[in-house]
Amino acid sequence: MQRIRSGHGAIHAILIPVAVLTAVGCSSDILGDDPSTGIDLTVVKGPINPVVREGEDNTLPVADATVEFRRLEGGRHTLRTDEAGVARASLVPGTYVVTVTECPLTLALPDPDTVQVVSGERQSLRQECDTGIR
Repeated sequence: MQRIRSGHGAIHAILIPVAVLTAVGCSSDILGDDPSTGIDLTVVKGPINPVVREGEDNTLPVADATVEFRRLEGGRHTLRTDEAGVARASLVPGTYVVTVTECPLTLALPDPDTVQVVSGERQSLRQECDTGIR
């Protein structure tokens, strides 16, 4: 801990090297070169209306949601969803835990999904963040 002096007394601050934060946030060894292998995650928020009608989608896509793809065998990669609420990750085969870590304008995050990525296959997932509308 380092003390920083100001005109009104001491302020305590913890300084963390930026290189450590960068290394923890992303591991390029899980990114694959094969576009036919990986995970396509769609993040939506809902409900968007208090009345749910059978057969009608009561969700909207979430742009700029933060998604983490963590390989159980080691490594992780973080992406943001596009305007359609989709995050596409080409990944090396393995078992992944897919977690929405930030979902703008919602109250609760969805539970993570565990997915097996197999060479030559893309897995499609959908996760719904809760708006709290009832």
